[in-house]
Amino acid sequence: MRKILRYWNTIKYLKLKQIFYWVYFKIKKRASNVKSHKTVYPKEITTIHLNFDFLLFHPKSLKDRTFTFLNQSARFNQSIDWNYSEYGALWTYDLNYFDFINQENINIDDCIYLITDYIKKLYSLKSGMDAYPISLRTINWIKFCIRNKEILVKDRNLDLNLFNAALYYQLYYLKRNLEYHLLGNHLLENGFALLFGAYYFNSRELYKRALKILVNELDEQILSDGGHFEQSPMYHQIILYRMLDSVNLIKNNNLFNKELLDLMILKSQLMLSWLDNITFSSGTIPLFNDSANGIAPTTKQLFLYAKKLGIIKKKPEELRLADSGYRKIRKQKYEIVVDIGNIKASYQPGHTHSDIFSFELYLKGRPLIVDTGISTYNNTELRNIQRSTKSHNTVQVADYESNEVWSVFRIAKRAKVVIINDFSDRIYAYHTGYKKVGVLHYREFIFDDREIRIVDRLETRKKLQGVFNIHFHPDINLKIENNKIFGEQFSIQFNHALSVKQNNFKFAPEFNLTIDSVCISVYFNKSLNTVFSFI
Repeated sequence: MRKILRYWNTIKYLKLKQIFYWVYFKIKKRASNVKSHKTVYPKEITTIHLNFDFLLFHPKSLKDRTFTFLNQSARFNQSIDWNYSEYGALWTYDLNYFDFINQENINIDDCIYLITDYIKKLYSLKSGMDAYPISLRTINWIKFCIRNKEILVKDRNLDLNLFNAALYYQLYYLKRNLEYHLLGNHLLENGFALLFGAYYFNSRELYKRALKILVNELDEQILSDGGHFEQSPMYHQIILYRMLDSVNLIKNNNLFNKELLDLMILKSQLMLSWLDNITFSSGTIPLFNDSANGIAPTTKQLFLYAKKLGIIKKKPEELRLADSGYRKIRKQKYEIVVDIGNIKASYQPGHTHSDIFSFELYLKGRPLIVDTGISTYNNTELRNIQRSTKSHNTVQVADYESNEVWSVFRIAKRAKVVIINDFSDRIYAYHTGYKKVGVLHYREFIFDDREIRIVDRLETRKKLQGVFNIHFHPDINLKIENNKIFGEQFSIQFNHALSVKQNNFKFAPEFNLTIDSVCISVYFNKSLNTVFSFI
């Protein structure tokens, strides 16, 4: 019965379109007797010369036949195994994205060999022919071809007719397998790929489909405060990068009346404002939800790109991050970002954590209280722990979860946040995540120049204990005396605490990278008054 309820509380948030396409793809897969993706290429494919300003290159992930993604490396001495799965599905996806052909100072002959090898094995691919890697790969192939057009035309090592045919096939395969069952950032990536394909092949058919997806999805996915609706700063940076690439493409080529340009620029400017406001003065992003360093272009890189494209000429205005569920408070001594919103992408919460009322705190430009981060998308216990309530800077009641995270990318029962007061110096709200056990969690943040006060209250008739877990950056040294913590230039007082215990946790700033650090667990009954003081 519990399992049935979990499935129901997951499925009931889905759109009918998602359910329809999920069933459709299942039936389509079972009905097909074709074991490969083989199709007949068109005899004649025409492409046009495109202009594109190459201003931002991808991180270096290929060197001497060794591929390094997510802090894990694999070397292929002979043939490339494009289905290599030893490191998990995400690593295999990265291998199939072909980001490496657009890294700086890449050897073009190596790229030609890899592309040619990939085309030869196109029919034996597994996850490489999923719509998401197709989307990223086709964009990377097109950018590579634009960047090296003159060399590729002269170089007989790459059969351009075969290359264009393989690219054409992948785009039309994508067009028939758009990720309507997932929606969210996946469908947006599908739309960006079709847009690049439309320009490369001068295809109005691809353009019409791209136009429909991008107009509809950008309107829904980019919130009024500029945040991406999946509420992950990392995915926000990824989508913004794709937006800037699209502006680059459209501005530099006179095709299709440039009817998308104004929308792309407007949404990019909104996203830049959001990113500027949520980024710490050190240049790092808070690792809320599924966010990790080293995956997306940095905030600084994205702003330089936007400036060179001419779509930002002054510092963005300081918008309140209300619609996306975050609040950023800047004082002379500290910066704090608070997560105080509901799940916006209710039908696609795969990158969401159980982190209501959590926060990250920087003291004089350096991280003090951190989100634990993520290090894996594999279906492991570690993935469950990193998404759980106890891994965030908030209150857990007994062993219950405020949001019922499960599997790798699933959330069943989820909390509702109700904001009571929302001011620049005070935020007061409660959530219903523990209502199933008769508890409402109230939290109030009070911000002063030298002090932050966090007041937690459990409204309940039951004798359930709460625990406020606080996760410190690995560089922080602590000393505990009774119910007080001392550190360099700060102290934390816990009023009404039953006990204060020191634990260890694995801080995960990047995929497959964890660092031992300290978590303080503060136990209390009905109320807890926590005071952060800064020297």
